Amino acid sequence: MDDASDPDDDIRLVWHPLLGEYLVQSPGRMQRREGMADCPFCADLTSGRVPPGTRAWIRPNDFPALRPPVGECYVLIYSAEHDRTFADLRADEALQVIGLWQDMHAELAPRYACVMSWETSGAEIGQTQPHPHGQTYGVAVVPPLLARELGVSSCVERTGWLSCHSTPATRMRCTSTRADM
Repeated sequence: MDDASDPDDDIRLVWHPLLGEYLVQSPGRMQRREGMADCPFCADLTSGRVPPGTRAWIRPNDFPALRPPVGECYVLIYSAEHDRTFADLRADEALQVIGLWQDMHAELAPRYACVMSWETSGAEIGQTQPHPHGQTYGVAVVPPLLARELGVSSCVERTGWLSCHSTPATRMRCTSTRADM
């Protein structure tokens, strides 16, 4: 890659033959604004990017790991208050965030095989902005770990057993309850 190329142009899924799965190459993420004094999420409010009084909002990830058609990456800010985590939200605020998750899923699911949402929390996992937020990715392929989890969940749902691969003598009956959505 020469110096004139845009690292965002190089975002791609690459098949790893030894692992038998796709990996993401995204060199543009190395340009993230780590350790900045100014919070870009708070700037959404002060700049007018989101209307006054907005409590939670979605924004495109400024440094996405994926771009269409491979995927799309969004950030969901839980609160206009810089230090409020999801756990700190009142019930009505949490429901608003859940509604935004549902909106993102409805928007991305028709275009991508997999839509994932999660909370980003802590420098240990690579969080570069201290303002509490989550991420939602639409991805063209279902990641292998998620595919295995879905397979086990389907088995548990179908059989009521925690493991579909053990012998009847060693199986543990699933006793947990689940809330119907």
